[in-house]
Amino acid sequence: VSLRMTSPVMAPLYTNLPMEDSGEIVGELERRGIQYDVQGNGAQILVPSDEVGRTRLLLAEQGMPSNGSLVG
Repeated sequence: VSLRMTSPVMAPLYTNLPMEDSGEIVGELERRGIQYDVQGNGAQILVPSDEVGRTRLLLAEQGMPSNGSLVG
């Protein structure tokens, strides 16, 4: 039996983020062990699509982001 590793489908968590917000969010995602991808020179952060809602709630509890736009 072989197991095939697949990458999760990634979806935008936030877009149009200033660098300071991106840095704070990435730090929190790393601290919580949440997989992420950064695109657009740091302006867009993606997480697994099935974790977007939960992750937004967790970050909102921390007051993040202070700027940027929600997608979805």
